[in-house]
Amino acid sequence: MNSEESKLIEYLKDVEKPYSVWVQRILPKATPEQFGYLFAGVYKAIGDYIGESPQEVHILLMHKFNVEFAPTDNPLIWELRVKSGSTWTTSSIGEWIDIVSGWAHSELGISVPEPDKWWRNKE
Repeated sequence: MNSEESKLIEYLKDVEKPYSVWVQRILPKATPEQFGYLFAGVYKAIGDYIGESPQEVHILLMHKFNVEFAPTDNPLIWELRVKSGSTWTTSSIGEWIDIVSGWAHSELGISVPEPDKWWRNKE
C-alpha cells in the first residue's frame, strides 16, 4: 500500500462519525484495436456462422448477455436495459470477449480467431 492510501486509512480511522468508502479501480477505456478485434474477429466469425453482420451479432449478444434491471421514475417499476459498451475498459472488454467467445464455442461449436498483431491482415 502506498503512503497516500495509508494516510487516508489512518485519517478515516480517526474520524468519529459514520462514513462509507467506495473504491473503484480506474482503468483506461477500451482501445480501438480491442473494438476492432471484437467486431472484425469475434463478431465476424460468429456472424459468418449464423448469417448475420458483425453489427447484428453485437446487438443480439448485447441483448442476450449485457442487460441490467434499472429503476424508472416510478420506484415500483424497474426495466430491463441493455448496458452500453461505450463504457467498457481495457479489462471489461476482455471479459466481454471471453464471454462471447465461450458462448460461441459451447453453443455454436465454433472457435473465434485468437488475437494477434496480424489479425487485421487475415480478413
